[in-house]
Amino acid sequence: MKNKVRNVAILLIGGQGTRLKFDDELKQFHLVNGKPLFMYSYETLVANNYVDEIIIVTAKETIDLVHECIAQVSKPKTTIIVEGGATRQESSLIGLLKVKDLHLDEDLKVLIHDGDRPLVSEEIINQNFEKVSKSHFVCTILKINDSIANIDNDTKKTHYLTRDDAYLIQTPQTFANLNQLVSAHLYAKKHNKVYTDDCRLLLDRGGKVEYVEGSPRNFKVTTKEDLNLLEELLSK
Repeated sequence: MKNKVRNVAILLIGGQGTRLKFDDELKQFHLVNGKPLFMYSYETLVANNYVDEIIIVTAKETIDLVHECIAQVSKPKTTIIVEGGATRQESSLIGLLKVKDLHLDEDLKVLIHDGDRPLVSEEIINQNFEKVSKSHFVCTILKINDSIANIDNDTKKTHYLTRDDAYLIQTPQTFANLNQLVSAHLYAKKHNKVYTDDCRLLLDRGGKVEYVEGSPRNFKVTTKEDLNLLEELLSK
């Protein structure tokens, strides 16, 4: 008998990577030490004991390539690949709707992770699933230690912010109330509201958040300098 799915991970790899692109190759498929970038986080999700099922959201033209990549995993886990949208927000909603379609009326925990954060740790994933509840969702954050300022582009007026209260927002982000999150997405879509991550979207709809500590290693590969750092860390 097939085990009941309790925890689903959505891996978003549909971005165009406009700030980091190699000729016609999207960054998530760029080979890093012989492995496509997105496969690092995918393999971490496959190996994680909490994750029962993975949904990969990618561009239509890369679906076949994703199939080829994940076929190389020696110990596979149930993985569904779906066509994403034009933005991260659209792709996230598509992934969530796929979860609802596959597991209608089931009580699930859903983790959402960006595929261009390849060094997410098992510990961060575990803490996301352990801390999430029906009344609170979980956001991964990292304390900012540098001084930070808000600088007006026109006037150059500078306002220093209190770094004691400043954090970087990372993924994964995890939710146990799937209907609430989908409803927040549909509201944002109807009212043309744009968000860069799911936690911010749900906070604006009155959601309650818990936090888990992220890691400097869980950085987003956006520039060639980020890619160089990744290669250096993987070589150690």
